[in-house]
Amino acid sequence: MYKPIILGIAMMALLVGASSALAHLAEGQDREVIRPNSEHLNSEQPHFSPDGDTLYVGECVILRCNPPITPVTDASPRVGATVCDWGPEIRLTYTINTDSTNGAESPVPFLTADTVFLSYAYRLIHGPVSSGRDIVYSLDFGDSWSEPYDYRNPSAVEQHIEDLSIISGQLCVAGIDCRSEGSRYAPFFRKSSTFPFQWNEPVRMFNFEEYVVSDCQIARIGDTLYYAYFLGLTQLRGHVDSIFICRSFDEGTTWQQPRQVVHCPGAADAPMYFLATEGALHLVFEDYYYSLGGAYEIYHLASFDGGYHWQAQAISDGDSVHSQLPSLSRGTDGSLVVGWMDYKYGSGPGGFSGNILCRVSHDQGTAWGAERRVTPSPTAVQSAALIEDGYLAVVWEDVREGLFASELYCAESSDSGEDWTGEVRLRDAPNYAGGPKFVSDYPRGLLFWEDSRDGANFQCEIYFRRFDARISAVQDLDDRVTPYSTNLWCYPNPFCEKIHIALESPEDIQVSVEVFDLIGRLIKRLDTKNDYFRGSAFIWDGTDSRSELVPSGLYFIRAQLNNCLVTKRIVLIR
Repeated sequence: MYKPIILGIAMMALLVGASSALAHLAEGQDREVIRPNSEHLNSEQPHFSPDGDTLYVGECVILRCNPPITPVTDASPRVGATVCDWGPEIRLTYTINTDSTNGAESPVPFLTADTVFLSYAYRLIHGPVSSGRDIVYSLDFGDSWSEPYDYRNPSAVEQHIEDLSIISGQLCVAGIDCRSEGSRYAPFFRKSSTFPFQWNEPVRMFNFEEYVVSDCQIARIGDTLYYAYFLGLTQLRGHVDSIFICRSFDEGTTWQQPRQVVHCPGAADAPMYFLATEGALHLVFEDYYYSLGGAYEIYHLASFDGGYHWQAQAISDGDSVHSQLPSLSRGTDGSLVVGWMDYKYGSGPGGFSGNILCRVSHDQGTAWGAERRVTPSPTAVQSAALIEDGYLAVVWEDVREGLFASELYCAESSDSGEDWTGEVRLRDAPNYAGGPKFVSDYPRGLLFWEDSRDGANFQCEIYFRRFDARISAVQDLDDRVTPYSTNLWCYPNPFCEKIHIALESPEDIQVSVEVFDLIGRLIKRLDTKNDYFRGSAFIWDGTDSRSELVPSGLYFIRAQLNNCLVTKRIVLIR
């Protein structure tokens, strides 16, 4: 959890030895980070080619100058009107001042259809484990939640879940654990074979107890799983040296040896983001080792061959001020948005905050649009972004009322960041709020964060709000379109052989009907025959896409009608 004071200290930590060598780079030029070989590079000193255009460490090309990137085109965000409907604030956890716990933090959410999974850390008052993890889930998009499942690996002294995903119908977790007091963390992968949770034995990726490991994340392309993490190559250093990935071709049962992606000794325990679009892997991180004048910059790396070769670009503009705390999000159309905090327009209280800037790519990171300034004042810290079909939302932690009284604000755009709404305050309560995390099944989604309104001294609970972004285009509030009034009936319910699905709408609308299981797997997409219906009925015969009978259980019917999404819960009894 990035608290303001800790953030400020990290921002002032510069690598003096590398700064003099990097001063040879021409000001204003973009940098290309090239994947190094697998040798450890810590002992080598950076040096330049005779023409001064390429930086080497040993014989490995690390950074190459490219033409200048497009500078910021706006001195301030343009203002429109709010386009997203936000639900009320809801408190999810109750861990402060219980018999055994005293606070919750670091939410890690995952959403599929109407099913939401959330992992969070809690602080233990007594016992050998300094912090644990709970997992909760909701089958109705956050209307009701399960009891917390205490995720503890008995063989680990401490563990942290850093990523959640559904892979082949199984809930999978990635994180770090340590097996003995005083030892370093090692990355692990684990999946639940049934639902609710009955976990397989964790796969400890590799024994890295001599090193520093963090930011474990998983992605999938086709039948291949990818696992990325930061790894410190020397035990004496407190910061991270390199990003590694490893692959699995059997859904996480076994993993290949890790492969070094990039040497980044200036990452300084900063957040790293890893995800996949169709056919491509993406990494975003901050680093000052290759930047001009020792300032932090934001980098994006993309691989189109399963992580063997990487294309890279500096996302921030390479000036002499810091660009930090990146976030990365993808849309279903392959679009990407990177947001970060930047000091080029000044800083806020104590010098620990700046403005949120962002850049958007519509071709899986090959080319990026101009920087866009999202926040009107330099009082922002962490941020989270959402992008889909031109709609863009950014939520940030804001310290304009004090370092320890941060609030959450949101701004939106319907044209990929060209025009922005006015900022909207999402929370109005005392004490700290931060660590925002988006999950979305566009146009609906949820925002989670940690909130200390119920405690003191950063004793937090997890809160969330639901949102509906189906209103597209920046427009006046009076011009908003009311969503379609649509009825969806499923009968008989429960059923044993077949169920009738009836739709009724006041006008002809485009429709699709899908069946999902309890953990969000698409079971079958029903044949709607025609594109448009005013009122129609369909039948599901309890089979999947291969016409095989599915077992008894709870399922969900989801109907997409133009911009309206309707879901019903059904029960199959064999």
